[in-house]
Amino acid sequence: MARTTKKPAAKKAVAKRTPTTKRTTTVRKTQSKSTRTVVLLPTEEQIRMRAYAIYERRNGAPGTPDGDWKLAEHELRAELARR
Repeated sequence: MARTTKKPAAKKAVAKRTPTTKRTTTVRKTQSKSTRTVVLLPTEEQIRMRAYAIYERRNGAPGTPDGDWKLAEHELRAELARR
């Protein structure tokens, strides 16, 4: 009987695994040295009431509701900015 020798098994090529890293985005939170400005806006109801008062002040003089509304917004914003 003939003797057979076993050949060593061929090694399979195994890719080396590198440690996986999570990719994250770094967000820098910086505060500017300037101060924040808070803008106060009039409510729609305040504008509506002021526009009506402007309409009454005109007392029949030429004008438009849009013009009254814009003037009311302007007046109210100016008042709020002074506070």
